[in-house]
Amino acid sequence: MALRQELAKQRGDDRVVCVSPAMKKVMELADRVAQMPETTVMITGESGVGKEVVARFVHNSGSRAKERFVAVNCAAISPSLVESELFGHEKGAFTGADRRKLGKFEYADGGTLFLDEVGDLPMEAQAKLLRALQDRVVERVGGVENIKIDIRVICATNRDLAALVREAQFRQDLYYRLSVFPIHVPPLRERGEGVLALADFFINRFTEGRRSVEMLTEGARNALLKHLWPGNVRELANAMERAIILAGREGRITADTLSFLQGPGGDSPSPSSPSTAQFQLPPEGISLEELEQDLIRQALLMAGNNQSAAARLLGLTRSKLRSRLKEL
Repeated sequence: MALRQELAKQRGDDRVVCVSPAMKKVMELADRVAQMPETTVMITGESGVGKEVVARFVHNSGSRAKERFVAVNCAAISPSLVESELFGHEKGAFTGADRRKLGKFEYADGGTLFLDEVGDLPMEAQAKLLRALQDRVVERVGGVENIKIDIRVICATNRDLAALVREAQFRQDLYYRLSVFPIHVPPLRERGEGVLALADFFINRFTEGRRSVEMLTEGARNALLKHLWPGNVRELANAMERAIILAGREGRITADTLSFLQGPGGDSPSPSSPSTAQFQLPPEGISLEELEQDLIRQALLMAGNNQSAAARLLGLTRSKLRSRLKEL
């Protein structure tokens, strides 16, 4: 089985396993844009499909490969600190700013800045991001100096930015500025036998090459192809690590070894619009809060503990799911 693998320099275990026609198309686009070091790239796709891996491929395949690749998860930054993280701040700019701090834009100068989950940026920061992209300058919080930057910006999101624009939650001008060269990474369920290639790849990674990729029996391979992978590549990696442990000294991963992939009803869970048949009905007399806890617990189980995938199963936004988890 032919695999196309590219080793990322900053993270030696990041590889692109490319077998399916859909992924080959993705990598062809990534290879083309890699030769244009100024072009802004927008990578879209569900959570866990490997958007950052594609971004690193673009960086490592271009003329900026010897410079920094700086990754920022926009969803993980407190809204009050986004501008400081991205653009830096001067000493005394706000309470606690006891020294000058370089932002991610300055730190990535000469290289690539990867803005993951860019759809979660607050509106205030979006205006500054637009200026940085248009004028190639940034201004630190509390500062007056325009600082020139030379970087490529790659963004990624699992959200529908066009819908956010219509809902006035994302700037239209920024949307067009970021979408110069879009690349959509398909979910794992649409990659056919690429699932098996990735499974073999993860077995080699987790066993450090000590075991043959033939650990997977025919039954196990069929089980992998049948599963719908709501958590995508991240879920597959976790499943292979767990299966290797369960296989023990026998060194064979069978369909029984992978029985944990089954949903509560015995079938692979659907990645969208779940039906009530996928959830076990609670006993009579259960409270609404207990029912909600049970549904969230089962959705997280189906999604391999991936909160974004679980939120989609429940028909919630990720922020709403996080809020409910804290409350419960």
